Amino acid sequence: VVTEVGLAVLVLIGAGLLIRSFVRLRTVDLGFQPSGLLTLRLPLAGARNAAAERRIAFIQQVEQRVAALPGVRAVAAVDTLPLGGFGFGSTFAVEGRPVPAEKPIGLVRGVTPGYFRTMGLPLLEGRDFTAADAAGSAFTMVVSRTVARRFWPQGGAVGSRLVLDPNGRLAQVVGVVADV
Repeated sequence: VVTEVGLAVLVLIGAGLLIRSFVRLRTVDLGFQPSGLLTLRLPLAGARNAAAERRIAFIQQVEQRVAALPGVRAVAAVDTLPLGGFGFGSTFAVEGRPVPAEKPIGLVRGVTPGYFRTMGLPLLEGRDFTAADAAGSAFTMVVSRTVARRFWPQGGAVGSRLVLDPNGRLAQVVGVVADV
């Protein structure tokens, strides 16, 4: 009886902690607005072999068709959803500054114009991506508030450039968004 009562108390404490954690998780700010948001995964068969222009044209066509559906307010595409994995990372350095011994690693996500508005991510500084930022043009990037505060504490992230590794490609920072 004593063992059963002890186990019952242990189970009750565990259940209480689980419920408390669940309640706290429901109040965490995700950084984006999940209500009314519908996501889907669209694997592109043979996408690695297809030309970038063909992939971009296909995604634009899908976006146009989905946007034409009744009740759809905004449409955008991303290669990895928030909370859906890490995507890929790249070490980087701020152009014109000494390269640190241990370069920071940033998670890089490819998005289409309107992604931040669609996800309910507030644009804090600068601008969103436009159709002019498509493949073949100068590489543009929108960074998170945390990245902007860490590498440009006095401000001025917009207009700066990052040197991405391993290829040394330059990326122009055009905007700052809230953290996710």
